[in-house]
Amino acid sequence: ENRTTFGLRNAVESNSPEICEVLLAHPDIDVDKKGGVYGTTALMVSCKLGYAAITRMLIADPRVDVNSQGSNGITAAILAAAYNRTECLNILKDNPRVDWNLMNNGTTAAFYAVVDNHTEAVRILSEIPSIDWNIDVVQGHNVLAWALLTRHVKGATVLRKYGLDPINDDILRILFGIPSLDINIEKLKELDVYEKAVSEAKNYLDHLMD
Repeated sequence: ENRTTFGLRNAVESNSPEICEVLLAHPDIDVDKKGGVYGTTALMVSCKLGYAAITRMLIADPRVDVNSQGSNGITAAILAAAYNRTECLNILKDNPRVDWNLMNNGTTAAFYAVVDNHTEAVRILSEIPSIDWNIDVVQGHNVLAWALLTRHVKGATVLRKYGLDPINDDILRILFGIPSLDINIEKLKELDVYEKAVSEAKNYLDHLMD
């Protein structure tokens, strides 16, 4: 069993769907066996590497726990979003078993897609009704507030320190178009968001309401 299980992880890492199919036919295989530094499953590895064919195969297997979490809370959905694996995101999107609101160190799949400026990933996630966009993530802000904070001059300085950029306009437009997202301009002012960012937010909101 162990040899078969670790063979599955190796087959995923090697992007070998044919071998994965053979191994998944084994009745005693542990499809959710965790390995590596962060305790990731075969599905997590597949989503991280962007192997759509294998991801589709694993998702279709009812034995696979699509919401399994690694040692730091990481999930397949979070990895697909963080690494901008849009094909895998679309596959996960079509599976009602996926819990998109699970957290890795206090952050969600949606947060990773936004903070890394993965525009297409954010667009895909915006079409998933089960996502709670109002979950407080980093420093008690929801995804929108955090995105606007990155437009603050101080926030941008911190981002550059970590090799990141302020959230782009296309992502802000997507966020402002999500009906369930709490767009509270007054609350954003309380968070000391840079005046220009608040002004942009108000302009986007006015445009959407026209």
